[in-house]
Amino acid sequence: MPPEQRRHAVEAASRRILERNWVATPGFTVPNRRKYPWQWLWDSCFHAVAWSRLGDPRGVRELESVFSLQLPSGFVPHMGYWAKPKASLALWHVRGRSDITQPPMYGHALRVLAERGFDVEHLRDAATAGLDYLFEHRRDPGSGLIRVVHPWETGCDDSPRWDGWHAEPFKERRWNAKKRELVRSIRIRDGAACGNPGFDVGSAGFSALVAFNACELAAFTRNTDLLSNASKVVEAIDAHWVDSRHTWSDVCLAGPHNTSAVRTLDGLFPVLVSENPRYVDVAFAEIFEPRSFWRPFGPSGTSADEPTYDPGRYWRGDAWPQEIYLLMVAATRSGRHAEAVRLAEKLLEGCVGSRYAERWNPETGAGLGAIPQGWAALAAEATPGWDGREPQPAGLQGS
Repeated sequence: MPPEQRRHAVEAASRRILERNWVATPGFTVPNRRKYPWQWLWDSCFHAVAWSRLGDPRGVRELESVFSLQLPSGFVPHMGYWAKPKASLALWHVRGRSDITQPPMYGHALRVLAERGFDVEHLRDAATAGLDYLFEHRRDPGSGLIRVVHPWETGCDDSPRWDGWHAEPFKERRWNAKKRELVRSIRIRDGAACGNPGFDVGSAGFSALVAFNACELAAFTRNTDLLSNASKVVEAIDAHWVDSRHTWSDVCLAGPHNTSAVRTLDGLFPVLVSENPRYVDVAFAEIFEPRSFWRPFGPSGTSADEPTYDPGRYWRGDAWPQEIYLLMVAATRSGRHAEAVRLAEKLLEGCVGSRYAERWNPETGAGLGAIPQGWAALAAEATPGWDGREPQPAGLQGS
């Protein structure tokens, strides 16, 4: 198929997925109608990016619905239960939303939408408040990293980095029970999760996404406080580089008292922000190393030479489109255009080959999880013929 024809096919497929999963009131995209009928924070941010790539103003509405759940403190919940608010009470303390948060990808989404010509000025204060909350209430004074108080906050639910919290070998059913137990031990202040005696981690990957989104938001708001706070977090992240493991380490603050440097792909998210060129070079080399992350169908979520690597299991080695997209952005922003193109090719190949799955097996390309999944529409960001530089703004529709 010629590149232009393939581009149109990918964009059409991405639009069909988003259209199928769109909820008109209040205006957001469910990840998958059967498996994931609620709104998730970072999913919606990636959906907004994909909508904007297609020139559709629903990306703005998606972000508006994210911030409609925001608390006065600035805290942004990771889930909204719009269709059935009381369903949240099975896990959380309040109706209609969760008590925890998720990677604040709204900083990046707002920058992308603004650069593509969408009016998002009315959301800048809410986004700033969301990031300020994390800097003020979640930065650990000892490590300098941003704390997460439940594995779900990272989005990487079953990561091998959490293996210290359960008995070996890993058993999904046992870990699912443990995650629910960790929900019950969360401490709440002013309606938001603030701590957890059972799980409190200074996460290198989550910290990197907070710093990155602060920098992204500051790129169009010119907020120097965001940049200053991000710089402090980046300095802390780089202080936790582990040379022997070629990765950045977490710091366990409650739970097993050790650091976690299992080589997972999210552990390399600091390539988005690190100010140490050597660390970034080593990390990118790991991403493209066939004995580590670079598998036949894209970067694996866990390095292939880790004893915990399982390419077919949830967050134990499978490939995720949003992770590959973030690495593609990191490569683009750091001028690694050839690497960005290689990542884009794997993102496109993985999404199309898996029928736009939630995730896929990086060894076989087989789709895993929900099919189709909303964030697989990020394939539209990796259209054939792209040269690894910033994509051109899409034409606006109805804006």
